[in-house]
Amino acid sequence: PGVSTADADAELGVIMNRLAELDPGNNKGRGVRVAPLHEELVGTVRPALLVLLGSVGLVLLIACANVANLLLVRGTGRRRELAVRAALGAGRGRLLTQMLCESLVLSLAGGLLGIAVARFGVDALVLLGPAGVPRLDAIGIDGNVLAFTIGLSVATGLFFGLLPALRASGADAAALHDGSGRAGAGLAGSRLRRALMVAELGVAVVLVIGAGLLVRSYSKVTGIDPGFDAEGVLAASLNLPGGAYPFPDHWPVLEWPGGQAVYDELVREVEAIPGVEAVSLSLQRPVDGGWTTRVVVEGRPEPPPHEQRESRFRPVDEAYFSLLGVPLKIGRGFQTADAPGAPLVAIVNDAFLRQELPGEDPIGRRIRVFGEYREIVGVVPDVQFRGLTRVTDAAVYLPLRQNPQSTVSLMVRTGADAGATLSAVRQIVSGIGPDLALFRVESLEDTLRQSTAVRRFNMLLLGLFAALSLVLATVGIYGVVSCTVAGRTREFGVRMALGAESGDVVSMVLRQGARWIAVGLAVGLAAGFAGTRALGTLLYGIGPRDPLTFVVAPVFLALVALAACWLPARRASRVDPLDAIRCE
Repeated sequence: PGVSTADADAELGVIMNRLAELDPGNNKGRGVRVAPLHEELVGTVRPALLVLLGSVGLVLLIACANVANLLLVRGTGRRRELAVRAALGAGRGRLLTQMLCESLVLSLAGGLLGIAVARFGVDALVLLGPAGVPRLDAIGIDGNVLAFTIGLSVATGLFFGLLPALRASGADAAALHDGSGRAGAGLAGSRLRRALMVAELGVAVVLVIGAGLLVRSYSKVTGIDPGFDAEGVLAASLNLPGGAYPFPDHWPVLEWPGGQAVYDELVREVEAIPGVEAVSLSLQRPVDGGWTTRVVVEGRPEPPPHEQRESRFRPVDEAYFSLLGVPLKIGRGFQTADAPGAPLVAIVNDAFLRQELPGEDPIGRRIRVFGEYREIVGVVPDVQFRGLTRVTDAAVYLPLRQNPQSTVSLMVRTGADAGATLSAVRQIVSGIGPDLALFRVESLEDTLRQSTAVRRFNMLLLGLFAALSLVLATVGIYGVVSCTVAGRTREFGVRMALGAESGDVVSMVLRQGARWIAVGLAVGLAAGFAGTRALGTLLYGIGPRDPLTFVVAPVFLALVALAACWLPARRASRVDPLDAIRCE
């Protein structure tokens, strides 16, 4: 308590320097980075959650703009009623209070309905949510959420109901006889409704562009070759407890006869299961980052501490590469003969060659790992460690027999039913030792899917908000155009009585709607161009201003918006001229 992050960082730096003096072989060149626990838990998901929170706010704005439009139309239709109330002595404050109370009733009813829907929707989102979202199991509706929702409902009811209430409460005695009680009357009201429609469309453009960027990014991620074949491979972890299988207490451990005997028996019995095609043991699975260590090429000077580079340390058995379909580029793979007492060997990946031996023949070169020199006998392609979107690290593969581990990953490629195979493996494990059990059991395909689960979850949520905003904006456009058409019914009747064709009326309405749509799209594109930079950390393979997305999204929205305009336009073209002329 009372110690800042910087002070703790400095103090631990001093401790690390002492450790480097005491044991330079293990600690020289290493350091410590201190970070707040909260930052470590949620720091990686904060950008995505903020983007989703912003998306929720934009959807709320669209919904409120729709409600404000409806209140404007309703207020215009009630001008005569309000004028009568004013004539009978109601002051403007009394009328304003009445309109705001009606707006609050609507917003609170919507908030309560939203809470009821959220009671089930939140549970569904938690079930769909990936394991990478911290504290996902703690998400739920509590007192804070209820208070926030009710407060937000009151605020939106007051804010978005104020302007329609001000306009409606300003009715005067002229409204009793000027016919302005028709829905759609009033040039100023019409302009305000169009401005709200333009704003709705602009916000929808921003959300659809954001969703389009995440969809494009996700397609790029799923198109990445992980470097191995995960289809049909089951993986499970196994630990040999120290009480029954004591692990050597020195490092590095180059042999462990007791543990190796258990592993040989396990592989032999699992291979005998019907349908099993290959079995392999390794310290990590191919998508696990694991840990790193310092590797020095023989004949090279020891690099200074601040320039030391590390490589992934990956003990694997002789069946590892063939089971995963990882081809050997040059040299040979591991063999059963690479056992304790035999010359120490290693296999490296392409990233290691780029880092340590660029342009050189690696076969026969020796590298020092944990103080022991090992001969490079083969080279394999890069495999994606730590997820599909990370830069592949340099890796050194060592024979598991020469680098035994007390915890291993068992991988089984099977052409039979996965459940039946897994059940048989569990029986074999319990038969070898009653204190042995498998954990972290899953298919490698599921492991790969989990590596992109957070991206997929973000894409689905933002796509849901974008779809909702599109529906709301379409309804808003339809409502405004319908209201405008209803207010011009007499005009359309006169035009058609004077010889205008139905197509002329449709064309006129669509042209006017297209102008508003164009303004909304322009506003949305400008906002999207500025706002999508917030998505930068969530994207892969494309930029936040991807040209294809910025072209396709507005075109799609324009087509949807024009369809919303076409329905009222088509209805206007079918008006009977005589009925329209008599229309009040």
